Amino acid sequence: MVVLYRIDNRLLHGQVLEAWLPATGANCVGIVSDEAAADPIRQRVLTLCVPEGVRTFFWTAAKAPEGLRKIEADASTRALILFPRPHEVNSVIEGGAPVPVQINVGGMHYAMGKLTLGRYVTFSDEDRRELQRVMGRGIGLDARATPHDAPVDLAAALGEVFP
Repeated sequence: MVVLYRIDNRLLHGQVLEAWLPATGANCVGIVSDEAAADPIRQRVLTLCVPEGVRTFFWTAAKAPEGLRKIEADASTRALILFPRPHEVNSVIEGGAPVPVQINVGGMHYAMGKLTLGRYVTFSDEDRRELQRVMGRGIGLDARATPHDAPVDLAAALGEVFP
């Protein structure tokens, strides 16, 4: 089963390894990124610090629905699924993946032309449209960096900024 869906443009990093993996009891990490799936060197770098016994998969958005269905069918798997952007979430769902109830939005970091909402969530107009599409599917958005942070209802915050 999937224990956490997370959007974080850094993918696999310290907050995920040190906070989210232990908090969720995940024994598997699935990374949905066309770029990372096509780059074996990036895959090696991303997995250097993964604890022993935690399996890691890299999928393109097109291959992820099949992988997610297998994970959902495997009772021994507790998976944390990472997406770099909200666009991949929508692509995977449109490809037939199970629809999550909630998605954690972690790091969507600042770049020129992006709107900042809170400490660590910034997004472009495209990100906003994709997040609205995610919410339109009935999926809740919980923005926080670690499981110890107070959750922020991103849907409500987006509604205040973009009524």
